[in-house]
Amino acid sequence: MDDRTHRMHITSRGYKIKWGTATLGPQAIVTIHIGSPTVDPIRINLTHPAILGRAESNDPDIDVNLASHEAAQKGVSRHHASLEKVSNNVMLTDLNSTNGTFLNGQRLLPNQRHLIRDSDEIKLGRLVMYIFYEKHISQFEDAHNEAIKRYVDDAG
Repeated sequence: MDDRTHRMHITSRGYKIKWGTATLGPQAIVTIHIGSPTVDPIRINLTHPAILGRAESNDPDIDVNLASHEAAQKGVSRHHASLEKVSNNVMLTDLNSTNGTFLNGQRLLPNQRHLIRDSDEIKLGRLVMYIFYEKHISQFEDAHNEAIKRYVDDAG
């Protein structure tokens, strides 16, 4: 799959074209920003499927507890949705939640995987969050890219 894939966000006024990578970096880390892309993120390592939901006490079945973000008031189910890494992509699945899971404004069907791209908007009930991919470049790749840049600069 192309690293920069075309994606559309369907709104009532028409289509809004957005671009975002669908390829997760080798570290399998995503960050979720609750409410706004500028708030402090929650980091998730997707070495296994991560369950998003709410719990009043410590629930070992929930990997991302959203209770402190007014999840109950905003209609987040106890086991609302899951994020998982499939190949080099991130997939979102609604876990048959009461108030639905939305991806860029579109309601998802329960128990079906949907591809997530970097900077997508996810809504669990009325709780809005944004997902971003963390791409870690190894020291070798960083040095390699710097050598290519110097070569191009010297040639020009």
